[in-house]
Amino acid sequence: MLLSIVLNKTYHELPIKELRYKARHGDQPEKTLYKVSAYGASLTTLLVITTVLAAAGCFILLTSELSGWFAFLVIVFLLWLGFLWLPSSRPSSFGRHLAIWLARPLAWKLNYTHPILEKLSHLTHDQSAPYGHTGIYDSADLIELMQWQKDQPGSRIPTIELNMAQSVLNFGDKLVSDILIPRSEVHSVSAADHTSPVLIDELHKTGQSFFPVYESKKDNIVGTLFISDLVDQAKTDQSVKNIMRRDVYYVRENFNLLKVFNAFLKTHHHLFIVVDKFEEFIGVVTIENLISEVLGEEISDEFDNYENKQAVASFKTKEPEVVDSPTSEDQEVIE
Repeated sequence: MLLSIVLNKTYHELPIKELRYKARHGDQPEKTLYKVSAYGASLTTLLVITTVLAAAGCFILLTSELSGWFAFLVIVFLLWLGFLWLPSSRPSSFGRHLAIWLARPLAWKLNYTHPILEKLSHLTHDQSAPYGHTGIYDSADLIELMQWQKDQPGSRIPTIELNMAQSVLNFGDKLVSDILIPRSEVHSVSAADHTSPVLIDELHKTGQSFFPVYESKKDNIVGTLFISDLVDQAKTDQSVKNIMRRDVYYVRENFNLLKVFNAFLKTHHHLFIVVDKFEEFIGVVTIENLISEVLGEEISDEFDNYENKQAVASFKTKEPEVVDSPTSEDQEVIE
């Protein structure tokens, strides 16, 4: 009885996907455990039947061989040990070693009884709720789950991907005011300025790719200057007004980021002027701002020579490890 309870607890604590992954990569103990764990509901049904029959026989034997009160106390102790303490105790290495040691005879037995056990498990499953609740009710629960995953031993999900997923879930809760570049930090350009190497160098040092263009006063935004357009026209002496793009788009500081992202997609523009409720210019928001919010952090890459076609073509990336979904190949692992 106790042996069946320990095995049932041990196999329930073993993550089937992780067992399959390690079994396919040649981990012998995991492969041994997976041969049994792969039977799923049939394994559980076998262990439950064994527990019930063993418990019934054990209690009948105790009541017939021991005096009334002594038998009662022993049965109470066994009930507490087997059905209360063991299921709630922490997984132990003893249970794992026991499962490995008994894996071969258990797999042999399941190989012959699996068809019957599978039918029994379907009968009991049909009488119970078909699905259990995931325990996730809103995006905050998913974010918390991803935070746990970061500290999970053996996690093969890169931290940057978890950060991106968390950022996406938080995306709709943030406002333009949370990510805008304040007006005091925005470098704007006068429409009357002329293209020159000095202007290009000055704008390049700001780190911006797009610049609001004003006329007469800085509140009067009349266009957007792309630094790429300025570089293309550097050899010709003309005013910024002639090469700027005359489209100007505005967003309110209290718009959420989903609304702004939709605006970027609709207008195909890279820079929006941010205004407050009094229509005053208070800053800008760019497509780069939104991308940074989605990524959650800056990406560090050992390769940064994207301008060199030969270097890009010859660069070899490390292939990520992928956990395959269940296929017919699982039977090969079991066999």
